Amino acid sequence: MVNYEEYRKKLVEEKSIDLSAINLGQMTVVEAVAFFTNCLIFPAIAFQVRKTWIIKEAKDVDLMFNILQMVGGTPEGFIGAIIGYLIGSPQMMAIGIYAGLFSAYMIFFTLYGRGGMIKSLF
Repeated sequence: MVNYEEYRKKLVEEKSIDLSAINLGQMTVVEAVAFFTNCLIFPAIAFQVRKTWIIKEAKDVDLMFNILQMVGGTPEGFIGAIIGYLIGSPQMMAIGIYAGLFSAYMIFFTLYGRGGMIKSLF
């Protein structure tokens, strides 16, 4: 029978993954999984920005959701960037800034893209 506390300690506390080869140092299993998962955010957002730029519209995006996501999403929003700064997490700060700017970009295209809510600029 596996002791839960030993298992939790191995996953959360022991820095058992060595990522010194890519200049990241030692990480716990949970930290490594979180880091590599967060790395998927950047190409996903870049793909969506490119797609939106090509079609020049964002009719399928909800305006209120994007406003809330831009302001209060953690870590994907400007509040996430502030929290990342407060806890000393450059990774969370970068994601917060990048995703906050993406939300502002999508709000622009929702309001001013082809068939926009305010005016169609394209």
